[in-house]
Amino acid sequence: MKNDKPVRTKGITQGAADLDRNDVMFTLDTERGPIHMVANLGAVQQLLAALAPMAAAVRENVGKSGASYSTAAQKVAEASIHAERYANLVLMQLVTTHGVPHIFALEPDNADKIAGALKTQSAQARLAKPGRA
Repeated sequence: MKNDKPVRTKGITQGAADLDRNDVMFTLDTERGPIHMVANLGAVQQLLAALAPMAAAVRENVGKSGASYSTAAQKVAEASIHAERYANLVLMQLVTTHGVPHIFALEPDNADKIAGALKTQSAQARLAKPGRA
């Protein structure tokens, strides 16, 4: 039976890469229950390329309205930071606990701002943690 009513998703609850088949498998948590998905690399790249500008437009609109929204945070297992040899950039790679790397190219001034904010916010997080002296 065909159901044309859109299904609202709450996010991705599971995901993995099948390196033998070059597929990505993930489970969407929806209002109707989990939906298990499998996509080849081309489909995943198409989805990412299509969703990114749509998400950016909505994020910009939310920012203009003053409303807030939540984004699921990914835990970082590793970080590496180094100056790019041939450009005036600082490269920062963060690897999630699932092994997914995210690489950012930062202008030196932005890297300084981020470094300062990380230092300040990590100090505040330590103070707020229950049971720490």
